[in-house]
Amino acid sequence: MDPKYRKKFTQELNRRGEELADQIVLQASREMPELVNPAMSSVMRDSALSNVELFRDFIAMEGDKRAIRSGPQIRIMARSLAARGQPLSTLIMLFHRAHNILEFQLLNIANDLFVGSNSDELMKFLSELRVMTNSCVNVRSDQLPAVFAEEVARLQVPGDPGLLAEVQRVLRDRESSESIGGHVFAGPQLAFLLWGAPGNPQNSETLLRGAREISAEVGAKAQPLMVFSSPNLLWVWCRPETVADNRGGRGEAIIAKAALKEILPAGVSAAIGPIATGVAGFRSSHQMAQRLRRVAERNTTSNRNFIDAGMDGALTVAAFVDRIPLASEIVEVTLGELAKDDEYSSVIRATARSFLRHGIAGAATEMVAHRNTVKYRLDKFREVVGKDNSTATDLRTALELAHWFGSEVLRPAQ
Repeated sequence: MDPKYRKKFTQELNRRGEELADQIVLQASREMPELVNPAMSSVMRDSALSNVELFRDFIAMEGDKRAIRSGPQIRIMARSLAARGQPLSTLIMLFHRAHNILEFQLLNIANDLFVGSNSDELMKFLSELRVMTNSCVNVRSDQLPAVFAEEVARLQVPGDPGLLAEVQRVLRDRESSESIGGHVFAGPQLAFLLWGAPGNPQNSETLLRGAREISAEVGAKAQPLMVFSSPNLLWVWCRPETVADNRGGRGEAIIAKAALKEILPAGVSAAIGPIATGVAGFRSSHQMAQRLRRVAERNTTSNRNFIDAGMDGALTVAAFVDRIPLASEIVEVTLGELAKDDEYSSVIRATARSFLRHGIAGAATEMVAHRNTVKYRLDKFREVVGKDNSTATDLRTALELAHWFGSEVLRPAQ
């Protein structure tokens, strides 16, 4: 697609996104009033707007399928339909009908952009646009069954639904009481999440046992506050005795890695937020734990069943977990030729990252390599990024993004 027209088209989608979402809901409600009723209209509008924005990013990234994410809006849509007893086929039908309505509007936008232009250019653009819309629809269609199944499962949550609702209220509202479910908001707050591995869901007792063991390990005296947000995801808060005694030094996890297998039940993963204070800390620690969980799930380079806010780079990459296209741009611009997803670039990046964290001796130990080998790799690194830039903050950020997100932000190997 011609870069000039691609830029104009995405700018127009960005400008008219709200209008397009309104048109989709209006037409769908006229055609299917029994489904798109007033209660569903706002849910469908949010989902439609999200799809318009994803399609805009998809075009801007020249058809990169990483732009098509199964975000919260489509999940809320799926959950709302499931709660009303609608099957998966209804979700699929609504999605395709919404996209058909959008496609008609896209033709109008394209026609406006090409007023006075050569008709051959318009035909070429429309042909390329059709390829992209088909690709986008195929990716989203492949996501819908899994999304719907997960949201159906969320409707069958163990535990106390009243306590979950109260926790959600505290997380959402600025005003709250001094405690909830016996958990006091005063003092240090540590939030973490426990969940079962994909394809190996854990029963509720296993997750509860893991939560109690982690809470005891970090020095909490009282029982943790534990609520299930879905059948296989447990939200936990505890109050460590002191911050200093439990956090360890910079870059250290709360729990020693050697003890992880003994503390975490088999097949259980954990994302541990930072320690913060008071009810604001109750919220912020949980929000960061949520982001860290998404980092762990997106990671493609290793099986991270444990991620802690104290790990090097964890908080930095958590800020980008919902902005993968931006992270990819930063990696590409900063690392240049070393932004490739190949073995050579991976070794050079890993060596540079280790050097920035531990120095020459530490990097040699971590990489299991001779000092001269480390120095040679660092020379190759500096040849690409520039000697003066080899310790820059942006470079450190790019290395962390590449380390944690792997192929999601790297250029495919040739």
